[in-house]
Amino acid sequence: MIPKRFIYPIALLLTLSACASGPGKLTQTEFRTKITESGLKHFELSITPGSYLNKKIRPSRNIRDPLKRKKKLTASLINISNQHIENNQFCNSGFWVLETQTFSPRIRLRGECNELATLKNRQDFPDTVIEW
Repeated sequence: MIPKRFIYPIALLLTLSACASGPGKLTQTEFRTKITESGLKHFELSITPGSYLNKKIRPSRNIRDPLKRKKKLTASLINISNQHIENNQFCNSGFWVLETQTFSPRIRLRGECNELATLKNRQDFPDTVIEW
């Protein structure tokens, strides 16, 4: 789970991204869910960064090693995913990362919850992932 000290800065960044105006400044963040017939709970966090939040999510361009840059970006995606999951209670026992996409124009993290879906989960979280 995400440490408490990261929750407020991430929430602030997401709020500011929603308030950003002007071309190229708006960042779109989407949290989508999918529950399989067997009860597996999948989610997808995708971010289309604009110029404002792009600086907050992407690691510094001074990092020359592509592997280090990818690790930092993946860590940012995991932190933002933790924030969304804490807010909507989609995963109650944590999750594991299935896939990350860390190149433009959209960065994405796909994950699977550590628990199976309940009937309430199926009611509260309709399938919103377009393609899995």
